[in-house]
Amino acid sequence: KIDKDYGAILIISNEYGGYLRSVGKHEEALPVYADAIDALRKLGMFGTENHATTLINQATNYAVWGKSTEALECFEAASLLLERLGIKTDFRVASLYNNMSIVCQDLGDFDAAIEHLNTALSILHELEDTKIEIATTYTNIAQILYQKEQYTDALCEIEQSLRMFEDADALDDTHYVAALETQGHILQKLNQRQAALSAFQKALDLTYGLYGTDHAGYQALLETIENIK
Repeated sequence: KIDKDYGAILIISNEYGGYLRSVGKHEEALPVYADAIDALRKLGMFGTENHATTLINQATNYAVWGKSTEALECFEAASLLLERLGIKTDFRVASLYNNMSIVCQDLGDFDAAIEHLNTALSILHELEDTKIEIATTYTNIAQILYQKEQYTDALCEIEQSLRMFEDADALDDTHYVAALETQGHILQKLNQRQAALSAFQKALDLTYGLYGTDHAGYQALLETIENIK
């Protein structure tokens, strides 16, 4: 009976913590996740997959709240735990490394952010039906390299991203549009004006097809093109 009660506390705390996070009540979520951790301890479930899931939920609350250091600590703890459990080639683990990359970017640690994305890539390449996720990860790497002003390397990554989107026949995916826009910005920095214009124009045409002319993304791209011209 006691175990069943703590099991309910664990489930409800994770769900309620997620709800509080979704409505922006991040501080209120802290004791809720603490209850979940306590329930795990009482159930003898420390070091289990459920423990890792709770840590990821807690980390996500911190990340959305803007507390990147605390988020990274929880994400790293979850990562180590999953590794000890032998859970490595799994989409959830790839997502975890992607989230760690985002937090590292927030902390200004771009090298660690890229390292985490490369780890995510190595996992995604082992899984089936992940071409779009792989392509998006290449875009994310390109964007970080752009921030580091490593434009030639960024161009290589974004070209790989675009090839993956095209190979997946995902030319109507919004992430493909984002990749084209990223390519345009990189080409601008490399003083390849016409190539940049072509990338932006292609992104504009696709945005028009997806959303029409009233979309903010369409207007921003139109302004970018006008500035180049």
